[in-house]
Amino acid sequence: MPDSLVDTEEFKTLLGVGDLYPDAEIEQITQAATNVILSYLVMYKARSNQASDTVAAVPPATATTTTLHTVGAHKFHVGQEVSLRGFGFAGWDKTVVVTEIPKVDVIIVESQVSWSPSADGDLTIIPNGTIYDTARINYYADVPEVVEAATAIAVDMWQSRLAPGGQINSVDFTPGPYRMGRSVITRVSGLLGQHMDVGSLVG
Repeated sequence: MPDSLVDTEEFKTLLGVGDLYPDAEIEQITQAATNVILSYLVMYKARSNQASDTVAAVPPATATTTTLHTVGAHKFHVGQEVSLRGFGFAGWDKTVVVTEIPKVDVIIVESQVSWSPSADGDLTIIPNGTIYDTARINYYADVPEVVEAATAIAVDMWQSRLAPGGQINSVDFTPGPYRMGRSVITRVSGLLGQHMDVGSLVG
């Protein structure tokens, strides 16, 4: 995924927790909030559900190119630098260059990884990996309203984690609304406004 939209140190200051909790715990929350926000925004990306590699005939058996099948048509072009994220295999979260586009839902990238998906060279990717345009992967890091939306969701996630039963109670012990349901994006949709990908709202 792109870098977190919420700075760890700033988030700790906002929460007022100092060094009470490990940074890794805080970073998990901030990255989760980033992932949620970005999944609803317009981005130059495509999901990949299958990969296969071409292995060099000369030892060591290093993959020279990798074919990635995308879910639907993509908009990448030959020579473009793309970032692979979330593929879940050693050496796969990396930046590569598109070398060929044989179909609208297939791209072939340079690989150079010592890994073969399976005996037949194909692997179904679950959950789907994501291919990003490297030049624009962190585009929203400089958009204030998007950063504020990510911060608001990160705060909700943090409070939900700490609150008994995941719900914040008022001073008279009246439980507040559950904040991690479908409304998590609705509450910040006003901030996201013009950046929302209409395709993410279908279904």
